[in-house]
Amino acid sequence: MSHPDIDIHSSTWRAVAEAARAHIAEAQDQLELPGLDPVTTEKLRGEILAMRRILALPEPRRMPVVQTDTYGI
Repeated sequence: MSHPDIDIHSSTWRAVAEAARAHIAEAQDQLELPGLDPVTTEKLRGEILAMRRILALPEPRRMPVVQTDTYGI
């Protein structure tokens, strides 16, 4: 999902992106701790995914490439 209205040069976006990156780093550090139970591990992975999705919001949406050439089939 792309949101072209996000101004990636604004101080607000910089603060959001910085907070998301810090949260990712913190969650990754926690994932390296020994003895984490599976529920906590999945929670941390979900948080990392959510933060990465936030960071990806201003990126253009990628459209799948559809090949219509059927020559030789």
